[in-house]
Amino acid sequence: MTGTDTVRPSGIFVLVSVGVFAVCAALFLQTLAMAVVSRDFCSWTTFVLFAPWPLLIATVQCASLKHGTVRRARRAKVLMAVFAAIVWGFVSLFLCLSIDSGFDRGVLTLIVTMCVVGLLFTAGTWVNHNWEKTLRNVAQPSSQQLTFRFSLKEAFIGMTVFASLLGAWLFFYRTTPPPMAQHVAASAAPIKLPTDARDVSYSSDTFGGFRYAEFSCGESDFREWIAGGRCGSILARQSGTQLVETSTIVRRYRTSEKDVSIADAYVNNALRYHFNHGDHTVLAVYDRDANRGYYFISTR
Repeated sequence: MTGTDTVRPSGIFVLVSVGVFAVCAALFLQTLAMAVVSRDFCSWTTFVLFAPWPLLIATVQCASLKHGTVRRARRAKVLMAVFAAIVWGFVSLFLCLSIDSGFDRGVLTLIVTMCVVGLLFTAGTWVNHNWEKTLRNVAQPSSQQLTFRFSLKEAFIGMTVFASLLGAWLFFYRTTPPPMAQHVAASAAPIKLPTDARDVSYSSDTFGGFRYAEFSCGESDFREWIAGGRCGSILARQSGTQLVETSTIVRRYRTSEKDVSIADAYVNNALRYHFNHGDHTVLAVYDRDANRGYYFISTR
């Protein structure tokens, strides 16, 4: 029996490792879900480029936990530190951008999620650093030659966790609205619309940064939708932008994966709400003659 055979990882180390495994599985399934749902070249390219990294992190962390050696613990520590720095860098970037464009629900969810991932990777760096020091104190040369094996119990637990995450992903896939649709109910659209909105057609890009929609509703409900601040972000609601009577041309939603939009709509008797700050835009137009609303929002 070697020195490291008598050393067992602490409860905190195991707990952080389980969290890392869960996050890595969630990130992998999320990139896969975006690729399957969107089915465009950009999404599949994102999957090919980014999906291997969560698998690599999980594998390296598993090696450090299950077959701990100084080398494997150091490798996990360095990898965790690198990805923690990347995640915190993106958090800082999104915070800086959101100060100008506003914190809508999508951006806040993204920032909070990235903070959780960043904290977990930071904790992973710390526990692997302590694990490396512990192993170095008791390591013997023969301990560096341990083979990577799983017991039947560990394989069963791993398959159970994977099946649970796969089930969660399938639920996400079945309940996620498609990136574009025509003539559907308001409840089927991933966009907040007026209460009595109907006959909705919409489209959005892969990450939901650009969203178009048009719908039928009454003028009073459209005005209430605008006045209630449900058509835009927090920054748009705080701007005090008002509806104006005008005539305008409106770009309409996408109808195919080739980014082809149907003909622009000319609205002669319109109510127009327009907010713009940097890359953040909210545009809502109401055709008073046709009782038809047009909506565009960009949160990038």
